[in-house]
Amino acid sequence: MEFLKLYFQNLSLYDYIGIAIVSMVFLLLFILSLILLFKKPFVGFLIFILSFLVLPLGIFGVKEFLNQTLRKSEFIIKKIKPLHFSNSLLLEAKIKNLSKINFNQCFIELKIIKKSNSKLKNFLFELKPLQTKMIYLYKPISKNSSYTLKKILDNVLYSNSKKLISKIACY
Repeated sequence: MEFLKLYFQNLSLYDYIGIAIVSMVFLLLFILSLILLFKKPFVGFLIFILSFLVLPLGIFGVKEFLNQTLRKSEFIIKKIKPLHFSNSLLLEAKIKNLSKINFNQCFIELKIIKKSNSKLKNFLFELKPLQTKMIYLYKPISKNSSYTLKKILDNVLYSNSKKLISKIACY
């Protein structure tokens, strides 16, 4: 949820264009459904439902498409070390800017989940992680370069029976 809030705070021209296109498709489908509702009620109702699915799914699709093309970045965890005398975790990672634009800020979401060999269990564990930590990085990262992140995360219970999953968004 935090990622969506940060996304809407950092919209670019391409985001506005994508959201405008999705909104126009929504309006066209909505108007078409109202017209068909009186002539063919079943088809009109289906297009009505489709129009309301296009809006959130389309905006999410625009965001994901731009994150994979225009704002492509990579987060590589190099080292995870639990500190012995406290509930802290030393994290060393590398952030690579693979896009064609410079980044001014990055937001990293770290989820600690239980380890499992089953893909289904891993998916379910990701939906309800044991702990979630956010790292806000306000450092400029120029295109085709990288930044080494060293961070101590406090109040993190981490062991070998757990797994760290990361998600990054840079703007």
